[in-house]
Amino acid sequence: MILVLNILWFIFGGGLLVWILWVLLGCLLYITIIGIPFGIAAFRIAGFAHFRLAGVNFAPLGKKSIPK
Repeated sequence: MILVLNILWFIFGGGLLVWILWVLLGCLLYITIIGIPFGIAAFRIAGFAHFRLAGVNFAPLGKKSIPK
């Protein structure tokens, strides 16, 4: 059951959708000169969300939160 929910999360709720939206936002911000720095920031956020948080974005269900 957790596998099915993780797949649904990846497709609809988090991982892939969030990454695509940040990349599209970055492309839209590059249209104007004023938006270029914000576009760069959007691409950095997309890279962070896709690569650094991959374990949490791809399979958040079934993980335990451990306080530091």
